[in-house]
Amino acid sequence: MPAVTTLAFYREPQTVDSFLRERPKSLLALRAACRQEIDAVLVVLREIELDYLHPHETQEDFIRENLFTFKRLMMAGGIREIRKTFDIENMMESLNSLGTESIKYTESMQKVRQLQQHVGDFLPEKFTPFNERLTKVMQCLRKYCLSFYRGTTQRSPDKYLDTPFKYEQKRLELTTRMQKIIMGLTEKFFVFGSVGLGLQGFSYNVQQLARRVGCGEISLLLLLPEACEQVREACQLLNNWIELDKEYVENLGNDLVGIELEQSSASRKYQEEYTKMVQLKHRQAAILKRIDAYEKELPDFQQKKKHVGRRHHLALVEMKKCEYHLHRAKTVLGDIKRHPETFFTEEEMQRAKLESTLELKRQKTIFPKISKKVEITESIVKHCAQRDSEHEADKRAAMELQFQIDKSSRIVAALQEKLERSTRYEKVLRHIFTLKQSPSSMKKIFHNLQLDDRLQNSLIKERSVSPTLMLAPEIEEYTLGNPIQMACRVVAKAIEQDWFRLYFQLPFYPPRGQVDLDADVDRINKRLVRGNRQELATEMLATWRRLHTRANVEALKEALGRIGRQDLSQRVDAHLARRLHVQASQQRSMQSMTTARQQDAVRTYTSLPAL
Repeated sequence: MPAVTTLAFYREPQTVDSFLRERPKSLLALRAACRQEIDAVLVVLREIELDYLHPHETQEDFIRENLFTFKRLMMAGGIREIRKTFDIENMMESLNSLGTESIKYTESMQKVRQLQQHVGDFLPEKFTPFNERLTKVMQCLRKYCLSFYRGTTQRSPDKYLDTPFKYEQKRLELTTRMQKIIMGLTEKFFVFGSVGLGLQGFSYNVQQLARRVGCGEISLLLLLPEACEQVREACQLLNNWIELDKEYVENLGNDLVGIELEQSSASRKYQEEYTKMVQLKHRQAAILKRIDAYEKELPDFQQKKKHVGRRHHLALVEMKKCEYHLHRAKTVLGDIKRHPETFFTEEEMQRAKLESTLELKRQKTIFPKISKKVEITESIVKHCAQRDSEHEADKRAAMELQFQIDKSSRIVAALQEKLERSTRYEKVLRHIFTLKQSPSSMKKIFHNLQLDDRLQNSLIKERSVSPTLMLAPEIEEYTLGNPIQMACRVVAKAIEQDWFRLYFQLPFYPPRGQVDLDADVDRINKRLVRGNRQELATEMLATWRRLHTRANVEALKEALGRIGRQDLSQRVDAHLARRLHVQASQQRSMQSMTTARQQDAVRTYTSLPAL
């Protein structure tokens, strides 16, 4: 069997005490150890209860059993109420001074002494370890069970961050309540022994218990139930905290699934609305094209319409004249036929008849031509009127389409904003979810290293993040972490065997002596006895950043120059320059993509002519 497996097999399981010396293996190991410690506290608490409770006896039975003894002694000593230890001592001294030899009083005084001794052993001698153990559990939970939420806790955030917000609020409430419980019981015992403790100083359940049995004037009988009640409540609060942290991860996963579904639905609606808006724009463009063509032809068309109108009027006049001459010729012929005697001679009658017949034939010949000319000009006039009405209809349709396009543009812009906001918050939640599940988070918290909070900080500053922007693998290295983190990564990869020489040249604030530096190097070597040089260098630089409160890139480059590794300084400068270039190009890409999408979504047509 390999040595590593053997060491892992014989390693002792981690406990809450070990978390003060070494980091938890994982969040699951932390929860399991805290639950185990809480269960152990409850077991010890039950054993202490069994020391003064008979089998199958409750706290109420215990108080009822001792209440009669106390009241009998109080009546014998003339005492109305007992609120502190000093009153009990006075009662015992007064009863001893009476010199009573009654067996009942002797047994009663012995019971009171035993009860007082139980309370004295339990508070604070046996409760102090409870305080310490529960405080250690609370410290571990406060240190490692984090929400990684950097938003405000005063007001409710966006609905997407409701889970981290509620977790942080509940965590603060549980912390405050735990501190109050841990400090409260010791304070109650001190107050009871010095100035006295009334019924209102106990918890609600103990107050109800005291009212049921009628022992409000004897505080000693309530201290043990109060202590047990508070310890159990503290254990319940810690268990709630652990369960809350477990549900927090599950709720984050559910929120991510919900955001993905919402993004899918919003993306589908966005595509549909965007397609609808594009179709409306195409229809409007076609109508505007017809309107522009009509308005370009409008001067010639107006002149043509005026000329056709004049021709139509003249044709109508000619048609009226033709109809008049036809009617007149027909009338003359009728008069000749009906009244020939009106003519003086036959020759005049024949001449009038011949002229009327010729006029009638001539007018009948030209009438169809005039009628056709009227029809042609009338059809042209109607066509012109139809084109005018179509132009007005096109204007109204263009205005209606513009209204629909504006409405669709607002919907598209709102959907795009929703998509971008949900994508931004999805990145934040996914980042928190990754931190909660990553073993490296436990390591960074234990070593007081900086956690990656870029997404939370960008959310607080409300920087817009494009939902379609993705980092390429070759540039992702230049965008992770701050400059000192990237410089440490570059140095750790290439420094090889010079890592310990670099450590001796690095500055420290507060200052560290040579003995401390040698101890640090030995500790790193022992801790990573099977590690390669890159792992040793990484641990060395992490130690330096943890111990030096003013760590920066310039200090690291100066130390590299002192050991003759200017090549690494140049490599760090090249990576930093590349990082700035990548960030600038990334920002330009984000702005160009966002601008292009918004131009299609909110562009409005301003070429519509005024009516």
